[in-house]
Amino acid sequence: MEFPNLARSSEKSRTSEPELKIRRRTAASAIYNKNFGNDRNRANSFVWGQNDDGDEGHINAFLYETDYQFEKNSIFGRAERVQKNAHELVLPAPHRKAIFGSVCIQSATCAI
Repeated sequence: MEFPNLARSSEKSRTSEPELKIRRRTAASAIYNKNFGNDRNRANSFVWGQNDDGDEGHINAFLYETDYQFEKNSIFGRAERVQKNAHELVLPAPHRKAIFGSVCIQSATCAI
């Protein structure tokens, strides 16, 4: 099935870091854009990523953005959730197995 206003991508990669043996990264994204004519447009993006550090566990990140433009005005919204493990935050023991999360929600309007 085709979706003319939708773009998708995904990737898997593998890297090595001195303290982590092997890190597997997986990511996927989708972007939807719809032109309504008469100077109106809506764009949405969803992005997900995951790091698998083996013994350190899985950590995820999600991002959703939306933008609605009409004439010279724009309404923008963004929500994201990010996890980090103690290794990425450079925390000493006893936090080595802990996973920390953060959530951010933003919105903005612009009129010219």
